[in-house]
Amino acid sequence: MNFYRLIILIMIFLPSLSFSIYLPLTVSDWGRMKISSWNGTTPLALDLKTGEPYELAIVLADNTEISLTKELAKDFENQDHYIFYLSDTSVLDSVDEFNLQIVNTKKSWPLKTSKAKITKKTSLPKLSLVSVSDSVEHGGAGLVVVESEKYKDLTTLAFFDENKIPFYPQTFQKDGFYTILFSWYTDHSTKWTNQYVLAMDNAGNTNTLILSKVKPIIRKYRQSTITLPNDYAQQKAKELALSKEAAKALEGDINAINKALTTPQRTFERWKITRTTFKENAKHIIKAPIVFSEPSLPMSNAVFTGTYGDQRKYYYKKKQVRTSVHRGLDYASYKNTPLYALLDGTIIYADWYGGNGKAVIIDHGLNTYSLYAHNSEILVKEGQKVKAGTQISISGTTGQSTGDHLHLSIFVQGMFVEPKEWISAKSIQETFHKPLEQASAYIKNLTN
Repeated sequence: MNFYRLIILIMIFLPSLSFSIYLPLTVSDWGRMKISSWNGTTPLALDLKTGEPYELAIVLADNTEISLTKELAKDFENQDHYIFYLSDTSVLDSVDEFNLQIVNTKKSWPLKTSKAKITKKTSLPKLSLVSVSDSVEHGGAGLVVVESEKYKDLTTLAFFDENKIPFYPQTFQKDGFYTILFSWYTDHSTKWTNQYVLAMDNAGNTNTLILSKVKPIIRKYRQSTITLPNDYAQQKAKELALSKEAAKALEGDINAINKALTTPQRTFERWKITRTTFKENAKHIIKAPIVFSEPSLPMSNAVFTGTYGDQRKYYYKKKQVRTSVHRGLDYASYKNTPLYALLDGTIIYADWYGGNGKAVIIDHGLNTYSLYAHNSEILVKEGQKVKAGTQISISGTTGQSTGDHLHLSIFVQGMFVEPKEWISAKSIQETFHKPLEQASAYIKNLTN
């Protein structure tokens, strides 16, 4: 079976899976490959810096040398890699062992060529469903627990959404059981048809599990309009570090104002910081089925002024100047209102965060984070542990804001989700703790 037939078969099984699956290859500074088994079909991948000078080939027992085709491609995270694959995999049909040879075209002997003895392995990794959230709302989050191989025998294990974004698991109670918190992102399809869990072993063999038991809940999003004040730039002059005259010159150029508001000071690299590799995630062991604390209201005596997923249009002097999708809940009470931690967690960011102004971000575990934006004053420090209900800041209007309020966002591995699921103890129990409790009972029954 050649590479292209492999991709066709994958696409038949998972119609939306239009990208290639690659087996990461590690090469030491001495040019030696860290690989002992391979199925011969899944392309081997090297990052751009490492892969540029290398060529790979199969060397059979009779010393026949078969070169691997080398191309540029993208991996799961949309990063460019060099991939190497056999154009005709039938040459390994009757082969159980072979040598994989790597040649550094920029080196001379003895660092030019290295070989690794490879055992051909084609069996699929174990992958089965243990428990999953009964339902997932579009724009919301869900949780799944699966049983698979021990993580040292896996190259990756992840939930993939319909936009091919991976969500990585943490180990649940014992090696071989994994829990993944994932999102059904607002901007993606409203059809729950292509979400699945994929496991890949160290030889490049993959197994997939489509989450067909989940009941999808479709929702509608509000259409709203926001009128910006005529002196919006002058109101933001201090934050922009501009004189009133310079700010006045920007008046009406909303894109320039917002760009200036997103650039001062440091910022939070949401995607990079909250998403680590499969191996790094799997090192964390979730021991108890109760992961999240009882929630606390982030603002007292408040009303909702904006909901998650709002399709917003911004007007300045009756002219539409901007559109956006709202990624959180807006609370309003009175000026300079105390704000409180939603759940127990650790402060991982307390600083300016682009258009969010002065912001606080709390890590609640299981790749879940809450963001409190537009504060006038921050009262906590990074690294500080807080309980639900601990005061963390004071509301304000810093960043892209036209009035004193709290913007609350929740994101899971960098993807924004519906915050209302996290301000309700009942919702947290039904959506997240219930499948963990079911999985805990299943694992306990196995050991009895």
